[in-house]
Amino acid sequence: MPEKRKKQKSLLEFEKKDHIPLSESNTETKKKSGRKAIPPSIENLSEHSKVLATGLEESFEVSMSRRRIYQTDNFYFKIAFTNEVYYNERDLLNNGIELLIVLDNNKAIVRLPDTQITELADKIRHYEEMKFKSMLMKLSSIEPLRTDEKIGATLEDEIKNSTEDKLMFVEVRLFPNLDKDEYSKVLESIKKYITNKREEFISETLSEKRAKARVKIRLSSIRELTEGVEPISKIEKVPRYHIGFSRLGGIDNDLREFQPQIQEDSPTVCVIDSGVVEDHPLLQGVIDEVVDFTEETQDGYDNDGHGTFVAGLVAYGNSFHNIRHPDTKIAVAKVMNKDGDPIDLENTLPEVVERFYRKTRVFNMSISKEDYCRPLDTELASKIDELEHKYNVVFCIPTGNIRLNEIEKFINKGENYPSYLEKTESLLLQPGESCNAITVGSIVRKGSSVSLAGPNEPSPFTRRGPTPEGRTKPDFVEFDGNVAHVKRPNGVHVYEDVNISTISLNSAFENDYLTAENGTSFATALVSRHAAKLMQKFPASPNLIKALLVNSIDYKQLSRRNKRILGHGMPILENALNSTPCKVTYYLESSVNMKYEKIVKFRMPEEMGKIRGKKRLYIILVYNPPVDSSKKYYVLTALDFKLHKGGTGERIFQNPSLANWIYDNRNNKWDNVKVAIYEWQRAGWGEDWDIHIIPHYPRALEYIDYNQRFALVVTLEDITGTVDIHTAVLNELGITVKDIERVRVKSDQRSILELL
Repeated sequence: MPEKRKKQKSLLEFEKKDHIPLSESNTETKKKSGRKAIPPSIENLSEHSKVLATGLEESFEVSMSRRRIYQTDNFYFKIAFTNEVYYNERDLLNNGIELLIVLDNNKAIVRLPDTQITELADKIRHYEEMKFKSMLMKLSSIEPLRTDEKIGATLEDEIKNSTEDKLMFVEVRLFPNLDKDEYSKVLESIKKYITNKREEFISETLSEKRAKARVKIRLSSIRELTEGVEPISKIEKVPRYHIGFSRLGGIDNDLREFQPQIQEDSPTVCVIDSGVVEDHPLLQGVIDEVVDFTEETQDGYDNDGHGTFVAGLVAYGNSFHNIRHPDTKIAVAKVMNKDGDPIDLENTLPEVVERFYRKTRVFNMSISKEDYCRPLDTELASKIDELEHKYNVVFCIPTGNIRLNEIEKFINKGENYPSYLEKTESLLLQPGESCNAITVGSIVRKGSSVSLAGPNEPSPFTRRGPTPEGRTKPDFVEFDGNVAHVKRPNGVHVYEDVNISTISLNSAFENDYLTAENGTSFATALVSRHAAKLMQKFPASPNLIKALLVNSIDYKQLSRRNKRILGHGMPILENALNSTPCKVTYYLESSVNMKYEKIVKFRMPEEMGKIRGKKRLYIILVYNPPVDSSKKYYVLTALDFKLHKGGTGERIFQNPSLANWIYDNRNNKWDNVKVAIYEWQRAGWGEDWDIHIIPHYPRALEYIDYNQRFALVVTLEDITGTVDIHTAVLNELGITVKDIERVRVKSDQRSILELL
């Protein structure tokens, strides 16, 4: 009996084609319909006004009684609204009230000059002005600040087991958005107080919108500062940063004769880490530049080994099992010396990016704080987001790791793998919540008879999202290591096994060039490689890089139920770089004013409309919203999209059937990565399709007229694999491959029509 032949894949599925750029000539704008917030009515406005006025005056008396260390001329207090704070910013501004921190959707900390307290109390009592009456109806309460709320979460945990005279290394953070003169005065008063107490004032940091001091003081002094210095926002333990490198022994791969060769035009990634052992034989010709940003050393030498290990993965990828020549150059920024360093990355990162952004636009920072993400504790994340926006660069960062002893505790308490990944203690570490950065988790490459996880499952140490406000994180996962376990009389023992771990460069290379280790740091390095290669081909924004990576994920692997652990899934570089004849990708970088909608038009080729088999349309919208770490909701702008499709030969657009959306993550409007996939079988849909980019009302007054940049990636797929739709699109648009190339290399993405 003849052998049954396997179904052959069409050659069309493997041929590489260029993505097709759209341009502003493919778009139009229209005025967006406005939205008005209507507050609930107050039944007894007279009584309500008396309660608020009394609350204001009593809160002011409390404030005056506390000013023993710093004599401020401003009154700091807490207010609550009946609706969202961002709808009331203009009312606050018109009444001289300065918004400092948004605690949640309807509560905020504000300040007002002492000289205006009496006037505001009178306005509240008599509410004669109609404009003020409108604000009064939206005010819910006025309260004094609570000093216990100025103690940070991690410091609070330590205080529980501490005596009043225990010396603690803490960071004193002032309210954001004060002027520099007041920041200087407050810091000076804190320094004087600490010096008089014979305690230690370590350092201070003062920027345009923020200020903080690092001090070593007793618990009793912490309590006195929270009460005696009104402008103090939070006192928290000084953050320590973790790289967690242990090195699982040397690996002899007999590479003594291997001479690395790297192409001159290879892309570069800046590795922000513990430095590098520059004279490692496998890094010869790979290291472009090393700059040391630490105070202890000046040579950039890697005393830990983590930076060298990461650099190896960025340069070589996962090729150490069967080594290939490196294809990515490395610029090194040494920012820490050892695991647990109390460094100040918020200050150092701007120096790093300023130093390297002309050389590379991809920054790999495989470093995490020891604390998981919390609302209003997002200074490092917001600094990364601001740097991405200012310099148009991409940051790749890890979710952070669950430590081995923590995994062991979970299992011995009955929380087995993978259920413990869903626990609160497994949330991603700071700054993994960064909105615009690419956050990376890991999945297992290799399992064994003693491993906790099997191939392609989440690594036992990877951490999960979402962010505190519900955005999808991680963005992606990549291959990394695994964890082994053995049962003992006193419980399960968890350990690392070199045979199921990630392999890269050994900084102690005298005996062995390679070593093994595990951690999401190393999965992050692999995604940085992808980003660098995409940035080299598309001189684009971080928005487009992220959108193309999302678009590259195989449809069957696009994560659904495990999104909190796997993010969108694992990107495939080849798919991100190229279309195929049967799967054509359009891309557009543009912007939309928050008061308008932008309509993006794209072509559905006539040949595709005739196909009677299944067809898919992938839509990915990525944008880089402004962020504010002084607001609990963090992200300040939001975009969404709607699809309209037309009948054959007509411009009559319809909303697609809901049943045909086979994947859609648009339920969280503040998530800055929107993905939807539409599948249909019917033949006859026409050539003209529209995508409406729709802004939501911004959560900050200053962004009402903001131009929000975005990237849109639209992919057409013939699932039957029978029609060359790429050629059909080019023919109908009347463009050539050379035209595409001329547009692609222009970073401003000018119209093809302008170049013809």
